[in-house]
Amino acid sequence: MGASASQAVVLSDSDGLVYVMGGVSDMAYIGNDDAYSYDPYTGDWTVLSPMTGATRGAAGAVGLDGLIYVFGGMVGPVTQIYDPEADSWSVGAPMLSYVWEAKAATVGNGSIWVVGGEGVPVEGYVQIYDPAADSWSVGPEVPAYVLGGGLVSIGDDLYYSGGGAGSYSATTQFFKYDAALGSWGALADLPEPLAGHAMVVGADGLLYTVGGADTCTNDPGSSYTDAVISYDTEADEWTYAPSMGYGRTYVGATVIPDGRIIALGGNTDLAVLSTVESLQLYLFEYTMELSSTSVRAGESVLLTVDGVYTYVEEASNELRWALVSADDGTMYATEYTWCSNSAPIAASIDVPTAVPAGDYLVVVVYWYAYADVVYEYVEWVAMELEVLPAAEPADVLIAELEAQIADLQAQLDALNETDAALMDEIAALQDQIDALQASQDETSQDVTDVQTSVDDKLSAMMGYAIIGLLVVVVVLLIVMMVTGRKSAPPAP
Repeated sequence: MGASASQAVVLSDSDGLVYVMGGVSDMAYIGNDDAYSYDPYTGDWTVLSPMTGATRGAAGAVGLDGLIYVFGGMVGPVTQIYDPEADSWSVGAPMLSYVWEAKAATVGNGSIWVVGGEGVPVEGYVQIYDPAADSWSVGPEVPAYVLGGGLVSIGDDLYYSGGGAGSYSATTQFFKYDAALGSWGALADLPEPLAGHAMVVGADGLLYTVGGADTCTNDPGSSYTDAVISYDTEADEWTYAPSMGYGRTYVGATVIPDGRIIALGGNTDLAVLSTVESLQLYLFEYTMELSSTSVRAGESVLLTVDGVYTYVEEASNELRWALVSADDGTMYATEYTWCSNSAPIAASIDVPTAVPAGDYLVVVVYWYAYADVVYEYVEWVAMELEVLPAAEPADVLIAELEAQIADLQAQLDALNETDAALMDEIAALQDQIDALQASQDETSQDVTDVQTSVDDKLSAMMGYAIIGLLVVVVVLLIVMMVTGRKSAPPAP
């Protein structure tokens, strides 16, 4: 580090620039107003404008507005605000209570919670700062005395780990503030008592405690730890992670965008440290799948394994698989594969011809996915595979095909014979139809001739009748004329 520091506020911004503010620089434990920034990508340290008041054991948080807020400590109930763009400090509304070794965290709505500390009016005292309004209010109390522990936020929820009780002795207590319930509750205890440690939210979503001691004091004889312990919020379980190279208390820690936890400074009972260490966190996601869920004995199916690292570079893989009966556990095949390249890798699962038909499991016995500085170990992943009966030998298949072809040919010949008989029947029927048609044509012609003869005779008879009628009419007219003359009177 640019200078030794302990009991300092250690934070980082969204670009990964780390800030160290206040604290002590030697064993006299006198607070200072020093402020530094550290670029973990280059290792460069920069001296910033000094704080408005020297302090140690203060609480700090980065606001959603990008400003840095430092609360209390030995300077008193003071709110100091740093603007990174202007490299300048200002003072906000004073805290409701003086606190030393309280912890602060920004929640999802932008408010900053300052939890616990020495000097509070009641155990578990919580002060909430509203940066937009520059005002304070009292929050829900933690159900225990909390001093010198670790505090982080995830959304609107808060997690507080360890810390001293009223006697300054470290505890294993671990609490969560559930914003949905509006109250604090106890979670799984820390695996060992801790105080003076830092706590961060890792890039992998786990919580990490860094360093600490068995007491909140700097008394000689304290036990300092190099332990880094992770907490899974879903499983409510603690697990030890790789340790630091140095045991220390009042250490500062933060997480930067490349996935590293940066641990800075701290002290033992012999010295205030300038040591910087980092723990590379990473994400790892993987898939395993078979190219088919069924295969014939004597044939193959492809097993594909793919893994993707985030924050570290992929390297190589080694894989062992086995083909196991799902019924009795009999192993029918196994193979080891080494791949000098990064994932994905593919392995051919060759199913022996002698494997009986049935339900099986392709079991990934283990898979090592290596990166530059770490590896992931996946074991006992089982995928279901149905094995079908083996295919018949080629000569048997050919004979079966030839028999099938001969049978089909016989059926075709029978159909052809049937078609010839049908064609003959159709031709005979057509001849009958043609004969009937000719007979119909002759009958029609005879009918036409008869009709014509009848029509001619009717026409002649009509002519004779008309002539006879005219003769009758003429005779009648002559008779009428002769009769008329005879009956006419004589002229006067």
